[in-house]
Amino acid sequence: DTLGRSSRSRVVPVALALLVITPLVIEHSRQTVNAVRYHRAHDVVLWGPEHPDARELFDAVMRLTDQRDVVVFSQARTMNLYTGRLSIQGNNRQMLLERGDWYAMARDSDYIQVPLDAAEADELGLEAVWSNARFILWRIPERQVPTLDPWPSGPTISGDGELP
Repeated sequence: DTLGRSSRSRVVPVALALLVITPLVIEHSRQTVNAVRYHRAHDVVLWGPEHPDARELFDAVMRLTDQRDVVVFSQARTMNLYTGRLSIQGNNRQMLLERGDWYAMARDSDYIQVPLDAAEADELGLEAVWSNARFILWRIPERQVPTLDPWPSGPTISGDGELP
């Protein structure tokens, strides 16, 4: 009698749990089946780093840039992960020109980037090297670093051959 009562006391909670869970599982299964049917009928790739436009950008960056180059991109970690290139992100023109070698700009977006049109890019000295429907890859001109003369008036050497 004790054995029968203990097995019934375990069966009742399990049966109640199944009664509660079964409708949820059935509804979720219906939604899953509908989602699978939809995605089989509509060949859609959601926007992200695996989108064909983004993959084309990463391929262009790997093909056109040097491993030591710095690419300015709105998603710097993604650029670094997919290309192995150093990458920084930001929406400041001065930073772009001073710290970057290349600028991968998403068209029609101002999300963490400097949106440029052709005239603005030309004014900054950027050269469009590659593009597709979603991105433009600009070459940033070499930075003109002023050279400083450590001896503007020439070194003064004392009579014993030592600098003062």
